[in-house]
Parts: sequence; structure tokens; C-alpha cells
Amino acid sequence: MLPCLTNDVALLYYNACIRSRFSYCTVFWFNNLHTCKQRLIDKINALISVLAVRRNLSFDEFVTTFHVFDVSKVYQVQSVSLLYDVTKSRNDYLSIQFVYNNDVHSHFTRGSTNIHIGPVTTCDSRNFIYNGIINWNACPAHLKLLPKRQFVYQYKRWLFSV
Repeated sequence: MLPCLTNDVALLYYNACIRSRFSYCTVFWFNNLHTCKQRLIDKINALISVLAVRRNLSFDEFVTTFHVFDVSKVYQVQSVSLLYDVTKSRNDYLSIQFVYNNDVHSHFTRGSTNIHIGPVTTCDSRNFIYNGIINWNACPAHLKLLPKRQFVYQYKRWLFSV
């Protein structure tokens, strides 16, 4: 279908029909079996590559120029957005209570306001909460202070600059 569409329409098609489908609940399915996930990522990246070639750009140039999120970036945005809701909520959102690094030790470090990660098992490493905490802790501290809408916008901009 992409070969018969103009460049602008192909980009709209990607965002409307393809990205909207794979981004649905990415935060939950992204940590599943690696082989299944990798096949999907490869297919999506192949579509992005087709769009990039049509614009005479490399994959990375296309992604940064047109702000096209690949699967891993969509996952990062969704997981950090979920952790934002969890950390900012006053009630027990998802019945999760976090321990922060400054609760574990008394001395100040750059990561003292980050969520503490204890011992990790193989099962934990496939958990969406664990991977969300990894992404949350990697997020710049000044972004975490923003209101939700601004946070997501600025986080997306920060992802493209990294």
C-alpha cells in the first residue's frame, strides 16, 4: 500500500494506522517474549525504512526529522507516563508503593530521589513496573516536576535529543 501513496500521505498512514496499533498498551506487551517482540519491531522498522528511503533519508534522519517514534521510544514514553501517574497520585494507584533511594540511605547522591531498585530476578526484569522504573530513573529530574501534559511533551523532546 505504501508505494502508491504520496510521501505526506504515507507518513499520515503510518501514524494513523500503524503506530496507533502497535502503541496500544505497549507498556504491557513490550516485555513479553523477545522473539515475538523482535519480529514485530523488525516489521515496524522495515516500514519506517521504506518511508525514509522515499524521502532519501537514513532511518535515523527520518525518525528525528519527522519525529516518528519507533516501538522502543513509544514504550519509554508510555512507561514513564505510567510511572508519573503512580508517583504523583495521592491514592494507591495500582496498589504500588515505592521506596526511594533517600529512604534507603541518608547521604545525598545524584540519584537519591530516584525509585530504589532492590535485588532483581529474571522474572522481575520482564515486569513492566521494573522496566518503567528504569526509564523513570533515567528521566531528568527537572522534567519530573512539571505538570503531566508538559512532562510528556518535554520528555518526548528529551528522547529525541538523546
